[in-house]
Amino acid sequence: MLKIARADEERRGGALMAWWDGNGAAKVLAQHGEALLLERATGARSLTEMVATGQDDEASRILCEVAARLHAPRAGSPPELVLLARWFEALAPAARTHGGLLAQADSAAQALLADPRDVVVLHGDIHHGNVLDGGERGWLAIDPKGLLGERTFDFVNIL
Repeated sequence: MLKIARADEERRGGALMAWWDGNGAAKVLAQHGEALLLERATGARSLTEMVATGQDDEASRILCEVAARLHAPRAGSPPELVLLARWFEALAPAARTHGGLLAQADSAAQALLADPRDVVVLHGDIHHGNVLDGGERGWLAIDPKGLLGERTFDFVNIL
């Protein structure tokens, strides 16, 4: 699978995929500039289809297992990542402008971001479309955002 990273977020994600080295994520086979050649996940299963056929609990379990594999300690320093607090910076101005639910979300986010308990490298966008069936290699994540922050962020995204 060839991916051309045109935005900073995609370049960070590509560097993170290379750092994960195929452990819980599709393996980076080659990288040159903005181009990333990824292992293709060709398994027949789909988390989205599992949910549609009443297997949501199993699909959620798989997402959690993949996130846990990605969070596992690794040798070497991770690539450049964005702090989770920085990722949420745009929420405060929107909350001040629009109030309501955005203000409540900003208040909750600020409280949670102020007291991280278990900081790890995060995928940042774990969902049913970003975890693919890698056949014999199991379920593999793609398209990470490259964040650093509280581990539970990846799990909350599943909800």
